[in-house]
Amino acid sequence: MRANPVDLIGGVYKDDSLPWSCQDTVNWLPVMAEVGGTRTVSKFSTPPGLKPYQRIGGGPIRGMHDCEGLRLIVSGRILYRIGSDGIGVPLGTIPGVGRVQMTHNQFSTGYQVLVENGQGGGGYVYNTVDATFIKITDEGYPGSISSDYLDSFQLGVEPQGRFWFHSNLADATDYNTLDRYEAEASPDRIIGLAVSQFEVVVFGQRTIEFFFNSGAQTGTFQNRRQSITRGCASRHTIQKLDNTLFWLGDDGVVYRLNGYQPQPVSTRALEKSFAESNWSEAIAHVWEDRGHKVYYLTFPDGQSYGYDVISGLWHRRESFGMDRWRLNHTIKWGRDWYGGDYQSGRIWQLDWDYFLEGDQPIVSERVSGVIADNQSSLVIPNAELIFDTGQGPGTTPIVFPPQPTAPTVTGSAPDGFVNFPYTYTYTATGGTGARTFSIHSDTGGTVPGVTINPTTGVATFSAAAVGTARFYVRATDSLGIWGEVYDTIQIADRLPVLDMVVAFNPDSVRAVQYSATTKALTTQASASISFGGSASSAMAIGDVYLAAGTASPYIFAWKRSGGTMTPMAAPASPPPGAGQTLAVFGDVVFIGHQTAPFISAYRINQTTGFASKFPAPSPAPTALVRGIAMHPSGAYVALVSEAAPKVTAYNWDAVTGFGARLAAPAVVPTGTTTGIAFNESGSHVAVSSISDPVVRIYSWASGFGAVTGTLADPIFGSRSVALSDKAGLVVAGSEGGGANALIYRWSASGGVGAKITEPTGFINVARSVAIASDGSVVAFSSSATDGMGVCEWDKTNGVLSSPSKLGTTAANSVTFKA
Repeated sequence: MRANPVDLIGGVYKDDSLPWSCQDTVNWLPVMAEVGGTRTVSKFSTPPGLKPYQRIGGGPIRGMHDCEGLRLIVSGRILYRIGSDGIGVPLGTIPGVGRVQMTHNQFSTGYQVLVENGQGGGGYVYNTVDATFIKITDEGYPGSISSDYLDSFQLGVEPQGRFWFHSNLADATDYNTLDRYEAEASPDRIIGLAVSQFEVVVFGQRTIEFFFNSGAQTGTFQNRRQSITRGCASRHTIQKLDNTLFWLGDDGVVYRLNGYQPQPVSTRALEKSFAESNWSEAIAHVWEDRGHKVYYLTFPDGQSYGYDVISGLWHRRESFGMDRWRLNHTIKWGRDWYGGDYQSGRIWQLDWDYFLEGDQPIVSERVSGVIADNQSSLVIPNAELIFDTGQGPGTTPIVFPPQPTAPTVTGSAPDGFVNFPYTYTYTATGGTGARTFSIHSDTGGTVPGVTINPTTGVATFSAAAVGTARFYVRATDSLGIWGEVYDTIQIADRLPVLDMVVAFNPDSVRAVQYSATTKALTTQASASISFGGSASSAMAIGDVYLAAGTASPYIFAWKRSGGTMTPMAAPASPPPGAGQTLAVFGDVVFIGHQTAPFISAYRINQTTGFASKFPAPSPAPTALVRGIAMHPSGAYVALVSEAAPKVTAYNWDAVTGFGARLAAPAVVPTGTTTGIAFNESGSHVAVSSISDPVVRIYSWASGFGAVTGTLADPIFGSRSVALSDKAGLVVAGSEGGGANALIYRWSASGGVGAKITEPTGFINVARSVAIASDGSVVAFSSSATDGMGVCEWDKTNGVLSSPSKLGTTAANSVTFKA
């Protein structure tokens, strides 16, 4: 019996009535003969497999782009460039989870790559000239859901579809609100756009319009006055292929643009299948290789279909165990095609010689057309299928090559307060080589009031206004790969609680807290000097509390844990005489004492206490040091003593300690000097004394300058002084009579201002004074029986509140804990 050919080759054409047509083609490419003489007029070709190329980021792959040879992808929320070595280097953060649009234009000597995430204001630009990545902040840019490029303009569609727009010439960051265009043929919303034949094709919900570049300076593009009464179901289905555009229409039909006419390319049977899926979620991508030009259409809740322009036939693609194909995007890089995975950060190379998808099989299926003989009996005693099964061994699965591990950044900074500088250390592990820290706002720029040490990860916060700071802390390794952590801090107008350290008579050191809510002072922890004598001054560095005492070893330390203060060992080389005053800066404590060299400095360790002692200054003071102040820059330490030079300062180095002694001011007090304080900006320094004027304020610029203000008042000298930019005050304590304290307005530019009236119930003879770092509270210690107290300061109205008090005995010093 002679064998007769049966045509089994074809595309997808599955009707509701299966006896009429049930054709299906899965994971095969129908190929039609181009010339005569072939064994059959058609055949099936095995499609290229998915060969592992790189796994970058956490995925999914949201976009792929070729910027003149520069390979770019968005994986998860990160934009990466892929180098010639296959390593993905992150460039910036693209918020969101949906597909992105990517285009580029020439800029200077390189390119600007525009990435749009489809959200309002969500446009980001990577500049290849200087490798910068920024968010578009131009007020004329509304964000975009669809983009393309024409005539050095970046084109976009406003996220609500009200209009489309374009950038200024050759600059993806610059926009003009006059360059906006609305639909004119119908008031429907714009779905997307694409450029074809030097025209901007604008797809609406129900219509399509065409615009051309008229060359005008503004309103550059004009409507062609040509429209199509057919819309677009999903902007992600608009694709360029075969020198024209393809899209899924608002009626569920796939069209190609033929001049100004929509030409259907899908079949009625396919359109019935499409109807079972969500059209608005449909996506498309294209692939061209070895005589195939395929428009792939995927419904996330359905199946994946491919239309081959060359054969005019449809086929389906399925990944193993799925109803759809796993590719979300395809792109040609160089001579090869690559695809992005919809589930993860996997990037695949479409390889004709790799007959797997990763390590999974490609299962090809064909349901042929109906074979019948006009209702006559049809007997097929035997059948022969002709396959070219290939040669050589089967495909051996390969794995994705490893990517370098990105650094991991951890940390969550505490909330802050206006005008209250503080630090927080972020940590980074992993990565390759040395890591460099940086901080970025969620718009890609700097963060006002926040800086970070690139080496140590120590962030400094110094907010000047109430609000919320949102930022990324990033650690970049030697390969340029970075990891980051997103952080948010709230900035309040003032501190809710203030911690203080108070030295009470005779020998008590207390951790005291003031609540701005309840206005109450409470003792949180306390300790006593166990060697006799009294505590003349007390301060704290972290959880280490310190006191200067009149009995050996003259300086004392306790480790505080909650309400417990545990004594720590005395320094190996204690001060040689009774302690008078303390000052702290960073991890260093200074003590002024009797007996030469009259000042000593120690480094403090939070675990062991006194760690090391710095060499004494040279020349050293010649008498008891009564007051010490550190310049806010950390570069100078100033002091006052009982003998000439009564007021002086030294250079200071955090490693080597005391440096050269600076010149004393031209005018110094005639009586005993008692206290010294810098303002927060370090532009001025105040000195208190027993003699009148009881306070002199000097300008400061790398040393003492001229006297810019004084306090002259009939009190029996001043025991201490505080100077504050934030509070706008200069405050002096009383040595023993005439007045309880002197409180005046002050500013660096205006000098000493009006005197502030003491409030009712004020502290009796305020010996020691201190101003909170936020400028909202002034603290006083009493040399009489009021212990210590705090007054809230209303800078605007110039009113000091009546004090909240603690204790019934005298207190020698009060300081706010840093």
